Amino acid sequence: MAAAQLDGLDRTARSVLRDAAVVGGTLWRGAVAAVSRRDPEEVGRGLELLESRELLRRVRRSGVPGDVEYVFRYAVSRDVALAQLPGRVLVERHLRAADWAALLDVPRPGLLAFHYDRAIALAEADGTPVEAMERRAWEALVGASARAAAAGDDALAVSCLDHALDRCPPGEPERVWLVTHHGRIRDSLGTRAHRRRPAVTG
Repeated sequence: MAAAQLDGLDRTARSVLRDAAVVGGTLWRGAVAAVSRRDPEEVGRGLELLESRELLRRVRRSGVPGDVEYVFRYAVSRDVALAQLPGRVLVERHLRAADWAALLDVPRPGLLAFHYDRAIALAEADGTPVEAMERRAWEALVGASARAAAAGDDALAVSCLDHALDRCPPGEPERVWLVTHHGRIRDSLGTRAHRRRPAVTG
């Protein structure tokens, strides 16, 4: 049934659906536009068409401020769409999705890490060297942490660094700095939480 629904779409709608599938079960118009390198308005029309075909459902309150969020109605529809993209194409698409996630005003470290992890796994399976990609991943997460810290969200900054440490190899020269920086922010977070804790009386 899912394959038949996709076959009934025109070329542009099928392309938008495939790129939406790369973004994930939950997706945003801006992310799909970044992945496809299409005009956001054109992507928006494609997503609306996919919603009318009951392949997607629009979410009333988007998790990304200022963007439009959708979810796939059926996981199988996403699986079929993804299966139509070759591995090397998927690597590039996931890297574009990661670039989009890296620029969000409010970082989403899990989403950023997911796209880098998928790109790296697919590249490895194809025999492509991934060292530069791995470095790009943890550096993006460190950058996201800095933006979160600048916004005063230490908990989010720590979460970004958690993901960065998971992807920074033991032999990486900058890992020592990363571990130290991670500990410093964690300590700062703990100190602030202690200061906010009400005094025990009686």
